[in-house]
Amino acid sequence: SASGSDEALVFDSVEAAGMKDQWSDVLAKMARMQSFAFMLAMVLGGLMYDPKVIQPLTNWLGMSIEVTQETVLRWPVYGTLISAMVVFILSLRFVEPKKVNSSTDKPQISAAFKQTWEAAKWIGRTPFALIVIVAGAYADSVIRMFVTLTSQYYKLIEFTPVYFGFIGAGISGLGILTATFSKWLVDHKTPTFTFFTICTIAMIGFIGATFFIPYLGLIFAILMFVAFSITSFSLSYYLNHVTKSSIRATVISFKGMAGNLGYAFIGILYAILGSHLQKIPELGGDVDAVFAASVDYFPWYFITGIVIVVLITLWRCPRPTKAFRKMDNAVTDHNS
Repeated sequence: SASGSDEALVFDSVEAAGMKDQWSDVLAKMARMQSFAFMLAMVLGGLMYDPKVIQPLTNWLGMSIEVTQETVLRWPVYGTLISAMVVFILSLRFVEPKKVNSSTDKPQISAAFKQTWEAAKWIGRTPFALIVIVAGAYADSVIRMFVTLTSQYYKLIEFTPVYFGFIGAGISGLGILTATFSKWLVDHKTPTFTFFTICTIAMIGFIGATFFIPYLGLIFAILMFVAFSITSFSLSYYLNHVTKSSIRATVISFKGMAGNLGYAFIGILYAILGSHLQKIPELGGDVDAVFAASVDYFPWYFITGIVIVVLITLWRCPRPTKAFRKMDNAVTDHNS
């Protein structure tokens, strides 16, 4: 599930077409389309799951059926199946490029493990790639933890569940603008500037969320989603640019794995924190009170980790912008 093969294949195709410099355009276009798809899916999914919406539609179509919650329970699943079929049909149009002097032998499992080990060693001895993965995985995991809990946050800023789908759709639509901003960052600013932009946006979101301002607190949740999107965008941009084609998919997979491991780690910490907070008499074990208290820890945890990441960067890769440009040019020369 953390495989980077899809992303690496797209970058290889773009690079083979002599369009490597347009990779940020590809990422931005993908992010916009993905945001639109999420927005459409959240709205349609919510409508398909509501019998009060579907019953009048079936009556209008002349279908004499009684629509209950049990009837529509599987409809979003059917919608997912239909979309998967469309994607499968589109995938049949993919063309495998013919490589000169490529081996006709079947790939061996041992070779796959060897390549994984080689990619791991490459990351370890390549400071810029290592820092990008560590910094990205940390920011991604902490922000993703909060994003996972947004439904509870929405409840405490006085939104009722009926609005959750619309909020999600609106935030997904905002991703169209976020993609443009992310592209501007990676095209015109340094990796360091991009990283601190992500940290600043996330910190404002974390601190603002602790106040639980009714309705207006939604702004801080939106900032978290923006920081999350920029993190994903910039990781894809920088890692694809500095990794040679032969190990690109494996390195991108390490990025995905690092993010998942970071998310699992903070999930365990959050569970321990929740268990501790439930024992505090003043909170009385109330779910909402425990959650509200737990949010106060996010800014402190986030800033502590950022300081550690900065110290590691100063030790392993004190000039990240210079390292990025040097590696990017080296990869371009190697592949050409």
